[in-house]
Amino acid sequence: GILDQLQITEDGDVKASTVKYPSKWIVKRIAAVLTVLFFFPLCTVSCGEYSKNLNGLQTAFGFQVEGEAVDGNLLCIVLLLLPIFIFAVFGIRQIEGMRKKYICILVASTVHLISLAVYCQGVKSAAEEYGAEARFTVWYFLTVLGALLITGAAALAVMKLQGIPGTQNRIVQNSPGRVQDMRNRFT
Repeated sequence: GILDQLQITEDGDVKASTVKYPSKWIVKRIAAVLTVLFFFPLCTVSCGEYSKNLNGLQTAFGFQVEGEAVDGNLLCIVLLLLPIFIFAVFGIRQIEGMRKKYICILVASTVHLISLAVYCQGVKSAAEEYGAEARFTVWYFLTVLGALLITGAAALAVMKLQGIPGTQNRIVQNSPGRVQDMRNRFT
């Protein structure tokens, strides 16, 4: 299966046998991209001939439309804070072991996906209140794709690290014999 193709690196991280970089490297890069995507237009709200592109910051703090203030939803700031947290998890010393770090990432990315769904519904509802229509841009869908990729990578890493004792608190050597030896010893 797919879990058999994943290897444990020297620092206890997970990587695919066909990929040069470990999951940590990939997850951090995607989280950085998600942070930047927050500032791109995530949706377009249009009413008649009027159209306005809205990024995450505008939907969080509000914006002006022809002199009229449209309130934002401060909870949208979660769409910025969760990718920053995901990026920072690997540097948080209080979370010991790669398995625990990936569990934190899995939870945060799942909450991020739920927040994106709530964001979508909230923007549609708010647009309808004003008699407008909301359409989501490619940046929104790239954000959803990025959150899905992080969730998948974290889930695979947790499943791989689940069966290997000691990956929570110490380094596992990258030799298949050593990993198999540890599995045999602890099962």
